[in-house]
Amino acid sequence: MWSDIGKFAKAIAKHSGLVVGSSIMALISFVWTLYEYFQFGPSLRAFIASLLALGLLLTAAFLAWQEERDLRLKAQDSFEWKNLAEDFSAFDDPLIEADWMVEKNTNAREWGISLESQNRKSQMCWEYCRIAGKRLKASKYVSFHFPILVNSADDTDCWLNGLLEIVNAGHVTGNSTVTGRERGKQITKYCEHGRIKNLGEASRLLCLKLASEDVSILA
Repeated sequence: MWSDIGKFAKAIAKHSGLVVGSSIMALISFVWTLYEYFQFGPSLRAFIASLLALGLLLTAAFLAWQEERDLRLKAQDSFEWKNLAEDFSAFDDPLIEADWMVEKNTNAREWGISLESQNRKSQMCWEYCRIAGKRLKASKYVSFHFPILVNSADDTDCWLNGLLEIVNAGHVTGNSTVTGRERGKQITKYCEHGRIKNLGEASRLLCLKLASEDVSILA
């Protein structure tokens, strides 16, 4: 309780100019209202001035509350990203990899666990990627700098694409040409293939980056 009061007081101090100014206006308006009332009866002008002063005082209180709330949210976001980073450290294994393929004409990227790392540990890491992707969509830093990631329908794809876009994890491993038929017509697709090696370590680094970036963007 006392720590919360202290944070609120610090937040008010940041808006001290507005607080002091509105308090002085409120005091002047109150004295003016009393003077007008006893000298000339009820005064609409004095009443409106009092309301304006009260509005400024409430605005200052709201800004202080907002400041304290943002500080609390920053600490909470940072803590949760650091917890996820610790979870991903359990999957620090160069054999846990994620493969991607993108069709050059559409830029649609498809993800999958590499054939060499299809085991229980990789599947668990994949599940943590889904959890992290869900949090990534709520990240203020990501929504500001990488809005296309937020619009991703799949949480796991959102996280894996984030690894490519934000921390430049992964590299191109080759190209291929796929020929087939679609709606009765023969088509040729030109695809690029890539891979993220050590998915757990790459994810841990992204979590730590987001722990700092989500805090700084609210500062």
